[in-house]
Amino acid sequence: MRRIQTIIQFMRFIGLNGLNRHAGFMVCLLVSLFTSCNSELDGPDSEEKGIPINIAGYLTPFEDSEGGTRAEPAWMPEGYTSLTDVNSIGAFFTQSTSCDVRRIWWHDTDKKWYISGKSVPTGDFYLYGYLPYNSAEVAITPKNSDYTEGASLTFNDMSSISKKDICVIVAASNGTDENTPSSLQTGKFDLNMKAGGPGAPNHLFLLCDHLYAKLEFTFRVDDSEPYKYASLRTIKLRKLELTSYTYTLDNLSDATIMKKKGNITVNLAANDTGESPVESTIYFSPDVSSGNMDPVLLFEGEKTLPSDSYTTETGYVPYFNLSGAGKVMYILRSTYDVYDKQNNLIRKGCVAENAIIPQERFNIKQFNRGHKYTLRLTVMPTYLYMLSEPDLNNPSVDLD
Repeated sequence: MRRIQTIIQFMRFIGLNGLNRHAGFMVCLLVSLFTSCNSELDGPDSEEKGIPINIAGYLTPFEDSEGGTRAEPAWMPEGYTSLTDVNSIGAFFTQSTSCDVRRIWWHDTDKKWYISGKSVPTGDFYLYGYLPYNSAEVAITPKNSDYTEGASLTFNDMSSISKKDICVIVAASNGTDENTPSSLQTGKFDLNMKAGGPGAPNHLFLLCDHLYAKLEFTFRVDDSEPYKYASLRTIKLRKLELTSYTYTLDNLSDATIMKKKGNITVNLAANDTGESPVESTIYFSPDVSSGNMDPVLLFEGEKTLPSDSYTTETGYVPYFNLSGAGKVMYILRSTYDVYDKQNNLIRKGCVAENAIIPQERFNIKQFNRGHKYTLRLTVMPTYLYMLSEPDLNNPSVDLD
């Protein structure tokens, strides 16, 4: 019997199809007789491995902020890419009004996926779920008191800025091998699981979609005439931090730092039509009790920036539920060192802050779920350098 735990232990977020994963464990706490199921999590070594199972996962690519639409899938899933960077999935196996929550996790040593528990949840199910499993505390309720018609997933304590690509399952199917799903299309959640040992495991097929927007930061060092700064200096990026604010006045005089955490509810319709099952707009509601956000560390280390574009790190941000004229602003704080071409340290710990305002750059109040926004930044000199004189001022970082 699965143990019911009340402690959530956060774990590292690292890989799905690339086969570099760490194990973990998820169990279910029923919070009402038949209408709600909360997932509560435990550590990787706290129970037996469970039952081996094969997973094929696919994810919608992020839509570029320049425009375009994401294609609906067909098998093999058109408009989807292989799911990576996840080692554990929260899965709600539902029947009528009942819910059996399992954690599906990758064992790095065995190079296998396992489903928690001592047996496969056999029978006809509607499977709903999310990933990575430690992204939030998640509860599920059936639509119209019956999971066959859809479900609502409530994500509590989600980060206002995340280094994780938090997703929800939008389709599920099973098959006898990696090439034969019984059916797989968005909005279809039903599957039939059969008992199978290690020699004949089930194959589970999943389609997933993003709950956050993706911010991609690219850096370069200016090498244009007349300064040819990249020819004179080497820039090594040391740290990237991101903070979000809300404001209503265009002069930003009322900007207020965002809360650390928030909550969302995702309503999924079991429409079985190939259309997205996500009903209406998903809103992120900041949790005022979580306290003000500290800068979120996106990168720390050493990266030498070239004179052409270079992607450094990525952050993920959700929808924000802002009333009236409320808008969102982000502050990107970059820390870097400056060297001359003889590798002598000229300035250490230079700091630059850039305001990223969606209203000004993209004419939107906040970034949109499932879209990618690329921000290009250029390290610029503050005066004409001569030979290897010590720099008197921090070089600026300009947002193109």
